[in-house]
Amino acid sequence: MREISLLPDFTGTNGCVTLRNTLRVSSKPPLDSYLVGSHEIKATSLEDIAEAFDVELPQLISPEFQAIYKTFLCGEKVDWSKALGSRKFAQTVKNYRENIIPLVEKIEETGYVETLIKGREIFENLQPIKVNKVKVRSLIEAGEHLESFLPTNEEYCKPVVYSHGSRTGRLTVKSGPRVLTLPKEHRGILRSRYPGGKIHIIDFACLEPRLALYAVGKTAELDIYGEIAKMTGESRALTKIAILSFIYGAASNDNNSQLKRFVRRHFCINELQRLIIDDNGKNGFGRPLQVEEERLLIPHWVQSTAVDVCLLGFSNLVKEISHLIDPLFMVHDALFIDTPPENLRLISGIISNGLMVSPYGHFPVSLKSIDESE
Repeated sequence: MREISLLPDFTGTNGCVTLRNTLRVSSKPPLDSYLVGSHEIKATSLEDIAEAFDVELPQLISPEFQAIYKTFLCGEKVDWSKALGSRKFAQTVKNYRENIIPLVEKIEETGYVETLIKGREIFENLQPIKVNKVKVRSLIEAGEHLESFLPTNEEYCKPVVYSHGSRTGRLTVKSGPRVLTLPKEHRGILRSRYPGGKIHIIDFACLEPRLALYAVGKTAELDIYGEIAKMTGESRALTKIAILSFIYGAASNDNNSQLKRFVRRHFCINELQRLIIDDNGKNGFGRPLQVEEERLLIPHWVQSTAVDVCLLGFSNLVKEISHLIDPLFMVHDALFIDTPPENLRLISGIISNGLMVSPYGHFPVSLKSIDESE
């Protein structure tokens, strides 16, 4: 099992308390350790990792005890090694270790932790978002709920902090700008930090249906909806509705049962369902799924696996082009980036090659400015 470390901000001590067989204090924990109580965006923050497994970690110091000391010290950080005394503090940490180790072992048994940590690396690279403060305030006065986009430092908002706590792992915003609910017509509040620069979106093409086809060994054209529409003779719009109705487990508004049957056959729904059941109801990377209705088994699998494809794909991409862009935030299967104009041609060439995400293969992605996005 990995080493588990308590950060200084969490403990109130000058060093980092490291939990192994014996208690020791180090100023810098190993980079591959689990960090408990991290207030920064860290791939190995155990509190955030635990959310993905519906595991609630115990607290080192009881909330009641923390409240008493923080009130007494007027909100200043508490050095618990002094507040409790060194002997009591050491015993508290050892007790905490005994409680937390079984929970970590339970999480690691799934085999999903490595994938989750690799995917979470994208969060460590997210940069503050520059906005037009005047425009934000104007929209707020007009009744738009954009308060989270008010800059905290001149023209910049804080980086977005995400949570994995939803059933499928689909990202939600824990703190920072509420980017997931920013209306498209208000994306004009976003500003590039570079002279002549623009905000661009890197977006997966037909991600979820493509993933469903890859899972049963099929290939797919760039425009999956158009490809299947040609096979059936139906309109692209009607075909897209039929495909998304099974992807999201929702009833379709169209009454074309023949089209629905074709979609089910084309996506080999029975085979895909059998693969998921044989894998004990986990997503394609090992994340445990909580599915209450059988009809939601495939939708949850596809949506959850797609989240990991995005995180892994974008994490790898940002490593490759970090010197060319500033990644800002993710909205489902899209990554918003800021880049100087002189880098755009090189970035476009790299993006045109798509992203390889093992074990599923090649995923096409597009690059558009926020002015060009639909």
